[in-house]
Amino acid sequence: PTFQMFSDQMFSVKQKNVRIVHFSGHGSTKDGLLWFEDPASAKSAMDSAKVSIHSFTQLFEPVAAGSAEGGTVECVFLNACESETVGEGLRECGVPYVVCWRTVVQDPSALLFARAFYTALDHEPRNYKLAFIQATKRMQPINCAQGSLDVVCFLSKDGPIEVHEPRNYFSKNGDVADDADLPNHMHHLPLHLPPPA
Repeated sequence: PTFQMFSDQMFSVKQKNVRIVHFSGHGSTKDGLLWFEDPASAKSAMDSAKVSIHSFTQLFEPVAAGSAEGGTVECVFLNACESETVGEGLRECGVPYVVCWRTVVQDPSALLFARAFYTALDHEPRNYKLAFIQATKRMQPINCAQGSLDVVCFLSKDGPIEVHEPRNYFSKNGDVADDADLPNHMHHLPLHLPPPA
């Protein structure tokens, strides 16, 4: 979406009782998140607009569950490269939990992690830390031929940053692994971990 489209949608977040906001796109430490350019002013369909981290994070101040305004957004998942700085800004605006990437993240890793995170939330709704832990367990290496490290972070109102460094996770043919490629203990079963302290 364009930043304006996203901004417009944020007006109805409280009224719709939105608890999770998921951003999937491109990011960088220097520029924050990249947005599509408004079609009316874009030179090509692939033009991107840079929006300051502050402009993005301020949209969450009135809707964050931890804000003075008492919003509903409990978790923001930034499935974009180098989005930790944006995540820290969201925490400062009152978002209780943020999932973000410290490093550049490969598309297969981002997809697998998101799938595992939301599968875990389906089993334990609103337990974001447990979902993060379970998703990182799904990221254990099976075939690390590519060998890069994708570092995912969990920023929490409850304390220090949790960081996990999963290796890229590919099936034998190089595609994102699906359940058929997973060892039996890694299928979509909830892991019984102790509750967060």
